[in-house]
Amino acid sequence: MSVDVEDYFMVRPLPVLFLGAAGRNGRACRANTERVLDLFDRYQVKATFFFVGWIATSSPSRARRSCRGHELACHSYWHRTVYSLTPQEFRSDTRDAGSSH
Repeated sequence: MSVDVEDYFMVRPLPVLFLGAAGRNGRACRANTERVLDLFDRYQVKATFFFVGWIATSSPSRARRSCRGHELACHSYWHRTVYSLTPQEFRSDTRDAGSSH
């Protein structure tokens, strides 16, 4: 089982200007992650939670709480498609994601 932990604007990459709105709308992402964790606890399901680096950086406590026996994994930093990045941008995104955990 795997779960992608990302906010609504990350499903289809949008300009970075949406990140300002994310602080207001991040509550839904937090609440939904907690709901899924509670369901998994109730039914003793273990999963891998793929956190977008930006989410992990903006809410490290949520990433830590997701440990509850689950595996944490990285889902890039900005959730941009690999084919839209230059090799240097991909390298930078990967490094940023690695340092966010």
